[in-house]
This record gives sequence, C-alpha cells and structure tokens, in this order.
Amino acid sequence: MLDLDSLFVISAYGRNLLLFWQTQPAVIVCELLFAFRPSHNSPAPPRRHIVAIALLCNSKEMQAALRSLNQLVADKVIDQYAIGGAIGASFYVEAVQTEDIDAFVFLKASPSGLISLTPIYDALVASGGSIDREYVRFAEWPVQILPDANDLVRESIRMANEVEYDGIPSRVFTAAHLCAVALQTGRTKDYLRVAMFLEQREIDLEQLETIVERYGLVDRLSKAESFIQGT
Repeated sequence: MLDLDSLFVISAYGRNLLLFWQTQPAVIVCELLFAFRPSHNSPAPPRRHIVAIALLCNSKEMQAALRSLNQLVADKVIDQYAIGGAIGASFYVEAVQTEDIDAFVFLKASPSGLISLTPIYDALVASGGSIDREYVRFAEWPVQILPDANDLVRESIRMANEVEYDGIPSRVFTAAHLCAVALQTGRTKDYLRVAMFLEQREIDLEQLETIVERYGLVDRLSKAESFIQGT
C-alpha cells in the first residue's frame, strides 16, 4: 500500500506519469489523483521519488525484468549490463514517453569466437519473458538487449551507477554517459534528450565535455545545445 507521501507525489505529478506510461491502470490512477491533488503549487519532490512512483504502475513486471537481467550476470551468461535510453534518463530528468528497457550488455564470445544474442534471449525466456520481434517482453515491459558495440558503450556499462528499484539492485548509465551515447546515436529524439539534461542542469557538464572530446562528439554536443537556443 502507498503511504501518504507517495500519494502526494503521484498527486502532484500525475500528468508526467501520463506522458511516461500509457497503460490503462496508470491513466486511471494518475487522472484521479491529479484531479484531487492538494495544491497546484506543491513543492517538487526529489527526482528519485518521481521515478519510483512512476514505475509503480508496472512494478511487478519491472521487477521481473530487472531480476532476469541480474540473473544473466549471476549465471555468467553476460559479464555485466547497464540500462540506458529513456528509462535510464528518467532516473535523472523529467519522465519522457518510452516503450522499452534498453539493456546494454557485455557480451561473451562463443567458442567459435562469434558473438550471439541467442543465449541471452533463451535465458530471458526461461525466466518468464516472451519473444516479441527484437524484444523479450515481461508483460508491459519489452526489454531490448544491445551489445557493447564500441568503446563508448563499453565505458558506459563499466562506469554505470548502482541503483535500486523496489528492492531490486540494478545499474544505470551515468547522466554524462547517457548523453554521450545519445549524441553518438544522433537521432533527433536523442538530441532532444541531451538538451533536456542540459536545460534541467541534471548533469556534470565538465564530465560530459571530457567524454565527448575523447570520442569526437564535440560538434554533436553543440548541435544539442542549439535545440535549447532554438537555432
């Protein structure tokens, strides 16, 4: 059961949850609580509270997905993982609409020396997931496995922050690495995400500048900054 503080957070931030989750239970709960929130001028709660409450709408499914990812490491199917993408970003900035969990993994080479995602997908299915195109779905949560394709991604996995969701340990890219990987990917929505980090000042700018310089992404950071300036 939610305590009064949690209800207050949902109440004050129901609209953000609607943007973040589009399942029917989330819509019903957030609309009702938003309508009866105590004050439009309620003080902003810490970011970790907003994220935690937002994820409560699909708590059991998220727990199952994270447990399964942790089990991949425990069973030595992968060496390590970290969450990036929009879910990773939601631990730092205002929630944005997303559809899947991007799990970046250190892949193990097969005896032939080739890299294959098959053992990962097989293990996730064995733990309760179901294959849905390129995803493994845990109820409402599709998990996409993304390989350690380059040095920046490998660094991002290695330096990820240890976090906890509803008692389940996990790992999330640092804010700076989330932004650097987004810049490297280079889609419009990636630039917008970086601009959001910069605008909300939820990032160590010096650390980001060091990373983008090391990986030749300085021009792309300038492009993301232009989204803030509207140029």
